[in-house]
Amino acid sequence: MESGNLAAHSIEITGAGSGVGKALAMQFKDNKGVSMRLIGGRRKDELQRTHQETNACGHSAGDIFDPTSEPYNRIMFSCADVIAHIAAINLDTHEDQSQRDPLRVQQNTFLERLIEGMKSFTPSNPRLLLVVNSVTAFFARELPKAAALPYMRMKMEQADILSAARVDLDAAGIQLSVVYPGAIRTEMMKHLPDDDKAVRMANMFGSRLKRVPGREAGLVQDHIFQPQEIAEALAKLVNYFFVNGTIPESSKDWIMANHADMVLPELEAVR
Repeated sequence: MESGNLAAHSIEITGAGSGVGKALAMQFKDNKGVSMRLIGGRRKDELQRTHQETNACGHSAGDIFDPTSEPYNRIMFSCADVIAHIAAINLDTHEDQSQRDPLRVQQNTFLERLIEGMKSFTPSNPRLLLVVNSVTAFFARELPKAAALPYMRMKMEQADILSAARVDLDAAGIQLSVVYPGAIRTEMMKHLPDDDKAVRMANMFGSRLKRVPGREAGLVQDHIFQPQEIAEALAKLVNYFFVNGTIPESSKDWIMANHADMVLPELEAVR
């Protein structure tokens, strides 16, 4: 991707060890005008590999949702121009129902504290909080009902948390973009080689997104995305923000269900 002659800017990316987070980091690997740090990753080796492949300025491995961890405290006091929050806990890895609700609350609390932390910092330049609220895990592993219900509840709660924070963030000089991708071909999807089945499951879950402005009809996906496809669209948004200090209205609640959804004319002009 061509990045153009951008002034010095900074971005911090969570969940960059694999999937969309790593693909987004790769988009900025050759951009000398952007300082990039990779924050949080429970799989230290994968995050270290991304760090080496992208020549990022630094990385901090560990559970970003753990208040005692280094990445948690680093991101909470971040002064980066852009924070791209992509990391997530997979509730389906916990068979014990008693562990799922605490993990759901932990993710939501992290998001609330991240928002409060950004609001408490008075920036000299505009800032962007980019949150990817992915639904991939719901249908990627065919969650049992006991795990699916907390997962759906968590995703809707996060949508509500972000929607409620938008006005205050804007008043603090912070732009907010919430991206809702459909099914993404990640490691979690390896047991579902049938794209048609994955699309049907994604669209079944997509009906839950009717509350999102502009998508009252729900999410209707026509194919499975590759992480790089999502990352390329996100990088265009970040570059647009670096150039303009703001983001298009259409990217503030951005549902990506098909190729047409990923093309925002305002972003295509920025390289």
